[in-house]
Amino acid sequence: YAACLLKKDFPQIKVITRVHGIDLFAARHPGKYLPLRKIARNWPDLICPCSEAGKAELVKTGCNPEKIRVSYLGVPEAMALAKASEQGSLSIGSCSTLNPIKRIELLVDSLAVLTSCMPGQRIIWHHIGGQGPMFEKLEDYAKKKLGAAQNLEIYLLGQLSVDEARQVYQNISVDIH
Repeated sequence: YAACLLKKDFPQIKVITRVHGIDLFAARHPGKYLPLRKIARNWPDLICPCSEAGKAELVKTGCNPEKIRVSYLGVPEAMALAKASEQGSLSIGSCSTLNPIKRIELLVDSLAVLTSCMPGQRIIWHHIGGQGPMFEKLEDYAKKKLGAAQNLEIYLLGQLSVDEARQVYQNISVDIH
């Protein structure tokens, strides 16, 4: 908002902003209200939500679609960080903060189904992200749902810096199709 106001005095500047989660979806914001949204939704030169759902939300609220470009979070697509998995293993990587909206328990539930449907398949799951009570909740839920799976290795790595996460991606084998 402040950068857009500066454009009045400095019309040559371009304002590009990223939007994500609480600053994009009113339903996730305390009070279900985003201040100044109706006034300022088209002021930036470019708005970069981190998902197609975010783009749809912006368009739904009246933002000019020509000013929107989805810019996903995480490792840039051009970076070839991962090496192919060892033959015979299925590697799954996930990276997310741990809060209820992310619904990580659905991933755990899916892994439970996968391990039972493919008992002879070695499966490896690495999860990056989370700390505190939500991380402990994930650990407990994963142990409860996946503890009996003999064909599954779980690595819950917790909150890592970007450099640490990239290092993990460089050192684990993942399936590339």
